[in-house]
Amino acid sequence: MPALNADPKFELRTRAYVARLLYDKAAKKVQGVVYVDMRSGEEYEQPAGIEEKFFNPFMQAGGSHTGIDDFNGDNFDHAGLGFLGGGYISCTTNGPQPIGARILPRGTPAWGADWKRNFVKWYGRSVRFNTQGCGYASRANFLDLDPTYKDVIGRPLIRMTYNDPDDA
Repeated sequence: MPALNADPKFELRTRAYVARLLYDKAAKKVQGVVYVDMRSGEEYEQPAGIEEKFFNPFMQAGGSHTGIDDFNGDNFDHAGLGFLGGGYISCTTNGPQPIGARILPRGTPAWGADWKRNFVKWYGRSVRFNTQGCGYASRANFLDLDPTYKDVIGRPLIRMTYNDPDDA
C-alpha cells in the first residue's frame, strides 16, 4: 500500500461494490466499471484503460498463484480508511488444464461450437483475482442447532449465522 499511496493517480476506495462493467461492443473491450458506494448507495463511473494480454498457460506451474498478504491483520497503518483488520489480495492462473479449469464469460454455452469459439478465445486471456477480509467475532455471528434440518439419523444439523458487521 505505501507504494500505491505514493502514486498521485491512486485512490483507495473502501466499501465499494462493482455493479457492472462498461463494455464497448464496437471495441470489444471493457472501458471501465460502475461501482456503488456502500455507505451512501450512490453509483459512480470509473473509466479504465485495460490492456488485453495473453497469459501463456504453458509457461508456469499448473496452478500459479501470487498472494499479497501484507494487508492481513493489523500490520499496516489503516487509520482513517474506514475498516478494521485487513485481508489478502491474490491472482491465480490455472495452467494448461484445458477443460477442468476454464474461465469463460457468463452466458457462454456449456458445450458446442459457441463454447469452443469462446474457449479458444479466452483460454490464455483470463486470470482470477480474489480478496478476502477478516471477520471479527460478534454476537451476531454464531453456530446453533438447526430446528428444521436433520442429518440421516435424525440429529439436528449445525447452522451458521453470519452477519458481516459494519466496522467503518
